[in-house]
Amino acid sequence: MKQESNNFRIRQLIGGIYAPTILIAISQGLMVPVLPLFVKDDLGGGIGLAGLIVGVLAVGTVAADIPGGILTARFGGRFTLSLSAVLVAFSAIGMFFSQNIETITCFAFINGAGFGLWHVANLAYMTELVPQNFYGRTLSLVGGMMRIGMFIGPFIGSLMFSGLLGISFASQSVFILQGSVAFLASILMFTQLK
Repeated sequence: MKQESNNFRIRQLIGGIYAPTILIAISQGLMVPVLPLFVKDDLGGGIGLAGLIVGVLAVGTVAADIPGGILTARFGGRFTLSLSAVLVAFSAIGMFFSQNIETITCFAFINGAGFGLWHVANLAYMTELVPQNFYGRTLSLVGGMMRIGMFIGPFIGSLMFSGLLGISFASQSVFILQGSVAFLASILMFTQLK
């Protein structure tokens, strides 16, 4: 339900929109440095195949745009946002258990689709919540949260994998962290938005 301009405050969106957005972006960014290395080192794929599977993430993102708009129009933004975070979490757990190239490719597509669904539903839901004269500020903050998350995520992922912190995690552990962060975003979104 859209609020009147004089009653609306941007800080109302911190718990339900901005925090989950940065969490989803962090979860997606975690995979950037690790997924190609996991495919190459743990699954035995070549560099070209590793790059192809990273590309499948982007294909999944693009493929989810139109269905995401349909789902959002039919079931609402809150439901679609929660569904997208659950898809990211589910696919991350699937990638953790992947033992071959075909399985990781399938889950990478689902992961990208969940991320694309998030983008579409988030922007559509913002237009439902926010008075029109606040669109520019609120949507630019969503974009900023995505960029910050996509900066933090790869940084955390590379630190986990590199052993620079004195502990070296298995490459698959990043998928568990990604799933956990996405699930946390889903819970936050679902509990904070009305």
